[in-house]
Amino acid sequence: RQRRFTVHAQRILHLTGDMLQRFHLVLVELQRAHGGLVSLHQAGSGKASRDAGGREAYEPLFRSSMESILARAEQLGIQVAFEAISRIDSDAYCSLSETAEFIRSFRSPALRLQVDSIHLHTNGETDFYQGLLKVDISDVDRMAPDGRHFDFPLLIQALKETGFQDYLVFEFRANPPADAAKAGLDYIRALL
Repeated sequence: RQRRFTVHAQRILHLTGDMLQRFHLVLVELQRAHGGLVSLHQAGSGKASRDAGGREAYEPLFRSSMESILARAEQLGIQVAFEAISRIDSDAYCSLSETAEFIRSFRSPALRLQVDSIHLHTNGETDFYQGLLKVDISDVDRMAPDGRHFDFPLLIQALKETGFQDYLVFEFRANPPADAAKAGLDYIRALL
């Protein structure tokens, strides 16, 4: 049985340019050594492109970093998930369509889309894409899913229809209520 883990390279506030690229390459090497998945998104202090001097300055730097990461990931035969993040957390690659277009622009078999139900809810998105590698499940405020805020039946149905077979990750608080982890798992299992 293959061990699986996810490395989140996020909210790294003090690393920029070459330092951030080297950090991501180390994550790729760790994944190679131990198996699993490298999960990336560009969230930092909340406004990634603004912090880099504007979108025109940010995009070439981020693209160059991603190209280096993907070149190594392809050599090693590993997968990299790039997450479409909430508009609240970032100002770049937030919508599914923008993030999916960015991913397709690399034409790399190593790079696939990651979504998080809380970001889908925050962004008001209900269109889902084929080719997802990882789906994070949580409700509003990272609570256990219960269907009161986000349309989990719609998400699970879309995953079924697209033949999703990869990482479904539960990313919510264990409490409250006291049995939140079990309740959230039971709720999603009932939809599968």
